[in-house]
Amino acid sequence: MFKLLIFYGLVHKLLIMKIGIIHPYQKCRGGGERICCYLARHLLEKGYDVTIFSDQDNVAYPEIFSKTKPMLKLPKIKSKFLNSSRFELYKLWIYPFLFDYSDMDVLIDTIGNSIIHSILNKKVKLMYFHFPPIRKFLNPYAKFPKNLYYYPKDIIDIFSLKFRRKNIEFVCNSEYTKSLIKNYYNLDAKIIRPPVDTDYFTPIKNPKEDFILLTGRIRRFKKFELALKYLKNERVILAGQINEIDYYNELKKKFPFVEFRTNVSDAELKELYQNCKAYIFTNWEEHFGIVPFEAMSCERKTIVPELCGASELIKDGENGFIVKKDFSNFKEKFNQMMNSDSNLGKIARKTVIDNISIDVFSKQFDNLLSEFI
Repeated sequence: MFKLLIFYGLVHKLLIMKIGIIHPYQKCRGGGERICCYLARHLLEKGYDVTIFSDQDNVAYPEIFSKTKPMLKLPKIKSKFLNSSRFELYKLWIYPFLFDYSDMDVLIDTIGNSIIHSILNKKVKLMYFHFPPIRKFLNPYAKFPKNLYYYPKDIIDIFSLKFRRKNIEFVCNSEYTKSLIKNYYNLDAKIIRPPVDTDYFTPIKNPKEDFILLTGRIRRFKKFELALKYLKNERVILAGQINEIDYYNELKKKFPFVEFRTNVSDAELKELYQNCKAYIFTNWEEHFGIVPFEAMSCERKTIVPELCGASELIKDGENGFIVKKDFSNFKEKFNQMMNSDSNLGKIARKTVIDNISIDVFSKQFDNLLSEFI
């Protein structure tokens, strides 16, 4: 009987489809890493054998996995050079070539940086774009000679798309990103927006509401100064990891009234969302931006700029507020927000549940992957 059970277990293991998720950048807790982990958890819950191809021996969000965890596989080639700052510009482009995928049935690329690898590797069935992987988005402030690194990469990516396969799906996170993908690569991508854990980001009774909140990696691309210059009479908390120390020091000097919280945990972040008077999102170039929706899931009033991916789910004055990209009408919108009905927060949370909850995200991926798995 014991031998029969072992035999059954081996046969069952052989029959289970093996799905690999390519995301070799698990040292950073960002939106792309969160998508990777939520997708891995969903596929595990459906009974698949899931492996994440990573540059770290742990996932960025281990707390997402309460029961079974995915396998992690490191690259075949290990070198300090690959993790050096000089190599960082090319890392996500070249890294997918460094893994052994031989025992995988299907691959899903959730980092979306190496177009040429996804085209050449026939096991890749889905590639998820967070933004077009070109210099403007990967490193918009790169100067000569570093900016020269990108030109051969961009040329090879565009050339490789001439040989794209029919059995590969391209996906992105917003209408805004979809238009960029169409413009740069002439690709028609399908939209699956990043998920918000609406069971975790929940409202509380009697929030403090004594501060304005901004969050995000502290780098120039986030454009925090657009809002901060109007908030000198408010208590302001800016929470996020420092990515560019020069920009961080500039903000501290120019806006001494801002309280910076760096390296906050998810629990601390949730508490900030739940207790803030309002949440301000500043980057009108952001491809999506999950953070305003985490605040909305906590029934917080939110301001986002026009054009960005986040504004696509905002109806001005109904579930949030939209300002011009230069924030020239921020005072007007801020006053409208402060005087708006408290019911706006409940509508904001419903928007998140109906459009970008984990359940919605999982069902959309199931529909897309049904022809492959």
